[in-house]
Amino acid sequence: MRLVETIYSRLGDELALWEFVDKLYGYMDVMPEVGHIRNMHSNDQSHARDRFFMFLRGMLLGGPPLYMEAFSQQRIETSTDCNTTLDMHNGD
Repeated sequence: MRLVETIYSRLGDELALWEFVDKLYGYMDVMPEVGHIRNMHSNDQSHARDRFFMFLRGMLLGGPPLYMEAFSQQRIETSTDCNTTLDMHNGD
């Protein structure tokens, strides 16, 4: 079995990604340029931070698929044929 290095592992795994997410949300609190985005979030950003971390981790960077496990539907209708469904899986 060949191990594949992911962006997630190259970044330093969980700790480095949490640092990035914390910095990003910290910038949203102090940068007027992104105030419109900050205003879309509640005062307590913990839920948004957690979801964004899980999304980045699994959906974009190749880490464990926490976001998919927590928030995806098990079946998706395709836009071209409403009668066709695709089963979602982890694809190991």
